Amino acid sequence: MTYDVVIVGGSASGAAASILLRKLGLSVRVIEKLPSASSYKKLCTHFIQPSAVPVLSQLGMAHLAEYDYSVRTRATFITPAGVIDPEGFYGTNSEQCALNLERSVLDLALRQQSQKCGVEISYAERVTDVQCLPQGWELTVEKNREAFSIKARFLIAADGRMSLLARLLGNPLQSYENQRATFFAYCSGIEAPADNRSLFARHKKGMAFLYPLINGRTLLSAYISKETAKQWQEQDVKTNLVEFFACIPEMPTMNNVVFETQVRGYKDYPNLVRQPVYQNVAFIGDAVLSLDPMSGVGCGFALQTAAMLAQAVEATLQQGAINTQLALQTYQHQFDGYFPSHARGIIADALITKDDQGQTSTFRTILNDPELQRQYRDLTGRLILPAAFQNKFLISKIRQNASEQKVLEA
Repeated sequence: MTYDVVIVGGSASGAAASILLRKLGLSVRVIEKLPSASSYKKLCTHFIQPSAVPVLSQLGMAHLAEYDYSVRTRATFITPAGVIDPEGFYGTNSEQCALNLERSVLDLALRQQSQKCGVEISYAERVTDVQCLPQGWELTVEKNREAFSIKARFLIAADGRMSLLARLLGNPLQSYENQRATFFAYCSGIEAPADNRSLFARHKKGMAFLYPLINGRTLLSAYISKETAKQWQEQDVKTNLVEFFACIPEMPTMNNVVFETQVRGYKDYPNLVRQPVYQNVAFIGDAVLSLDPMSGVGCGFALQTAAMLAQAVEATLQQGAINTQLALQTYQHQFDGYFPSHARGIIADALITKDDQGQTSTFRTILNDPELQRQYRDLTGRLILPAAFQNKFLISKIRQNASEQKVLEA
């Protein structure tokens, strides 16, 4: 059988894309290597940025923003210059929030919605070969040691950070150093911050992120130098992780922490970037951008790339058939207008800087301007582009310097 769309990968981006494309009336087949629908990604901050939350409504899954499924949250930044915590939520909409939505909930819900929409999805499958045809693609797939072929008019790579499809097609990989190691742990016994804020703290030893979850649990994640990570592992990782958070006065007390899981993490997690369109194949999610977990964009960018591609396909449908070239050109154009500038900032921030004085000065400028505080939070929520924030920052910095000069002259 030939499908309108075949998607390699059924995690967040692949499942989301399958739902949106099936809603357009297209036949969709998903190839997933994980063993079952209940499988999910274990190492993830599962922080859904406000830029991506609207995609849940497009998927028919707005209920995931309710408390039974996730925690509505906003970012509070603990910096060497003080706490950045502007009133309200994100953007101009007072209801625009981020979500702490665990992958055990999100991934299963996406696959259930995918099947409900009529998407054909099968598990424990692996692509072994892909061939270009005059009218699309033919994939050789292996399952239970048996091989069979699937044909597609439109092919999407959503097979993650180590994308096999990217290797088979030759989509060039750009790798950028990440100088931090990462540790994650799910805990109980920690009081949620006021209004369920998610706390992001910078201090000399690294970065400490705290995410309140449903059922009174908390995710602690630490981003530290690789040398420090090695020391933690040679000692007691759990004790070091708790002490790491306990030394930050603005954090909730860590006196009653109970670890609900082991401490997991990444010793090395370079930033990986590929082309969003290559050999007439669309790449989405981690298959195109897999960035430092510290940025908290993995889930959000997965949903956003899926939605962006689906919109490009919808805009170019002709009598129910995809205009492949135009759809891919549209997706490429929209992708390039949004994602690369965010990726550059994340990649730069993955390099540990020793300029503590410069960082403190930057955050002091932000703290001295309430509007700039809101802009900073919107930037981290991926609602505005870095260039827009940089312009606002420079204008505010000039204004503050001029005001200080007037005080000195007086």
